[in-house]
Amino acid sequence: MIDYDKINLNEYALKLRRDGKTFKQIGDELGVSMERARQRVAWGSRHEDKLELHEAATTMGDLFMSARAMNTINTLSALDMTFDEFLENVSYKKMMHTPNLGKVTAKEIINTLKEKNVSEEKLAKWEGKNNKIKPETLFYWDTIDISWEEMKEKYLKEVGR
Repeated sequence: MIDYDKINLNEYALKLRRDGKTFKQIGDELGVSMERARQRVAWGSRHEDKLELHEAATTMGDLFMSARAMNTINTLSALDMTFDEFLENVSYKKMMHTPNLGKVTAKEIINTLKEKNVSEEKLAKWEGKNNKIKPETLFYWDTIDISWEEMKEKYLKEVGR
């Protein structure tokens, strides 16, 4: 997920540099060292185009996410898919089986899609959060309200040592 506070600070540092300030002056204004000011300016200029593309994103490849998230999207051959096509063609389960993708990166992708106004219902359905297990399919459902003695009698009577 994008940390807009850092981006705005980096964009501000880049703006100051383009206005003719030195790295020392930028560092003094931001309260950081001259080297950190240089890094912020470099980051701002390096990611300026990516941020503009992210703001107007229509496909998964246009999004500005971590390298791990983008590698996952690439591995799934989804760079050119729109957000809805991605949700229709790539299952959450398939995505979670992608090498080097963990829950944090999956959450980053989901949060980025939320940021792009993909509906909560679509994302919940895609994640499978609405697929509740029916109580009658749970083998232990009838054991919830019985005592240990009743459970032993009902299920463990044929098991012995």
